[in-house]
Amino acid sequence: MYSKQNLIDNYKDKVLAIESFGQNNKIYYDKFIQKDDLLHLLYELNCHEISLTDDGLSFIREYHGLEEVVNMVLTEIRNGVDYKYQSKDGIMEWLKLKGTIIPGSVVVNET
Repeated sequence: MYSKQNLIDNYKDKVLAIESFGQNNKIYYDKFIQKDDLLHLLYELNCHEISLTDDGLSFIREYHGLEEVVNMVLTEIRNGVDYKYQSKDGIMEWLKLKGTIIPGSVVVNET
């Protein structure tokens, strides 16, 4: 089992998500560490504003735990945030499906 710092070191140069519109900016680990930032990104994922990479899903699994993230989303739903999937199983499958983007398959602006 890696420490959180080891995980960060392992993922620091990997693209974890990509904006789907606009500049197609790459999103790295720093936006996935804090729970508030992660929840914002998950909502953007729900709205199709970002695409999650395989590495992004792996980072979420290893850093936060997939079950914990699903519970975070369920709490957001109970607090009135609208997500397409409303059940634990639905959210789990949605995250796994969304974590299939390969960074090289998306045209990214290098600005």
